[in-house]
Amino acid sequence: MKTVTGRQAKYLLCVGNIGNMAYSNKKQALKDFAFYVECSINLRGRAGSESVQLLDMSDGTVISEYIGTIDQQGE
Repeated sequence: MKTVTGRQAKYLLCVGNIGNMAYSNKKQALKDFAFYVECSINLRGRAGSESVQLLDMSDGTVISEYIGTIDQQGE
């Protein structure tokens, strides 16, 4: 998978109700992860109450994860 700049993607940011974004730069991926978690917590925009995950594409491990309230319902 390539990023929008044509670089090989190393990280995948998954945001519920928005979709997936590919990154080659971990620092930028973590910055955007924090932004979407803040949006989820504060119920802003399409990311409001949604779950957010940051994955390492080399092995599929979860680097960071926030479970939004929309996915906590019924637990």
